[in-house]
Amino acid sequence: MKRTIGALLILALGACASSGDPSIVAKPHPKIAKAGILPSKELPEERDGVPKDATGAIMFICANSDKHEDKEVLISRCPSCSETNYFYMDHHTSYYVCFACTKTLDPAVIKCPDCGKQPRLLRTRAINK
Repeated sequence: MKRTIGALLILALGACASSGDPSIVAKPHPKIAKAGILPSKELPEERDGVPKDATGAIMFICANSDKHEDKEVLISRCPSCSETNYFYMDHHTSYYVCFACTKTLDPAVIKCPDCGKQPRLLRTRAINK
């Protein structure tokens, strides 16, 4: 009796496994839209006399640190709007300005992320977009 039930279970499992389409169908993944800085507006080609393609990351060389070797540091993400590579120097106020959100970044608060030293010379580095 136990052998008969065991044999029937094995046959039932075999029938279930062999019936139907053996291929695995991937579940469709809907695209998730990421929120942008100005979702309904395009950035202007020029702002305060600075063309959009003349913007870039804030760059400096951190040298003579006892915590790391000399290295180039790029600050590319705006702390306010999270856009990348859109900084330019406003020479009237001596602050860096994000081209996307127009918020300023004081050069005095810019420090090396590894050692915390302030750089002596900052500049923007245009990055190919």
